[in-house]
Amino acid sequence: MFGLASVSLLEQRDDGMAPSWYVMASAGDRPPDDPAAEVSLPVTGTVVLAGRGQTLNRSDARLLSACALPMVAGLVRRHQDELDAHAARQAAGSHSRSALLAATGLQAREQLRKADAALAILADPAAIITPDERAARAATARSAFARLSMLLTDLKDLQRLQTGALETYLRAVDLDEVLAAALEDLGPGGPPMTLSIPEDLPDVIADADQLTRILTSLIAEALHRSPPGRPPALTAASQDGRAEIRITDHGPPQAQGSESDTLGFRLARDLTEAMGDTLQCAQIADDGREVVITLPAAANARLPG
Repeated sequence: MFGLASVSLLEQRDDGMAPSWYVMASAGDRPPDDPAAEVSLPVTGTVVLAGRGQTLNRSDARLLSACALPMVAGLVRRHQDELDAHAARQAAGSHSRSALLAATGLQAREQLRKADAALAILADPAAIITPDERAARAATARSAFARLSMLLTDLKDLQRLQTGALETYLRAVDLDEVLAAALEDLGPGGPPMTLSIPEDLPDVIADADQLTRILTSLIAEALHRSPPGRPPALTAASQDGRAEIRITDHGPPQAQGSESDTLGFRLARDLTEAMGDTLQCAQIADDGREVVITLPAAANARLPG
């Protein structure tokens, strides 16, 4: 109608250095990327409609400018919606990180208090304690410092994962060996928990080191959440070409994605997703928590590459 082969809707923005033109929308084979075209119609103070083709008469120019106005309004609204959505995501992420750091700080202070109380008794020359009590106090201090060290390591690895500095190497790994390594990482003799691990578990596709780290973090979380006399349980099973690992405890309710996510759980979830696997968390009937990790069996999966 207007004899234009191509058009662009351009917006002028000032990035702090010099004003630049940005293409908001375009059509045609060679749409212009600046107002220096055969046709240039100001639409607003910062938006210009530029086109290539025959020069428009005054009537066509007025009509084209009138058609451009609602188009500009729609693009501006969409752009603003995108900015609002991005700001909301940023705010939610910042709030989540703040809540996570606050929860981690509370856990760290709790472990420091445990270690300080145990060491205070051991260092008090006037304290009268039996050898068994002394050994128990020393074990409490060692456990608290180990837990604190794990928190600091988890925080560092979560930061590396979020910045893309933590890589994963997927291959066929022996799930039995990974489970044994995770339990060993939690201390000699294994943690106080119920185990149900069949002997015929398949190899799975995973990063062995990261999967060990995931299981270590989740088991440590379950142990920390479990009340005295009610140890957590770890079960494993395979079916339909995949393996499932379940870690169940009897601690307070905690749903996946809640603001009460702890550092260990957040790291385990993000590492699992980085490997392309799934981690689900659900509240169980007696106010406990069950975490399920699903991994593909090596015999039924194709390695990347």
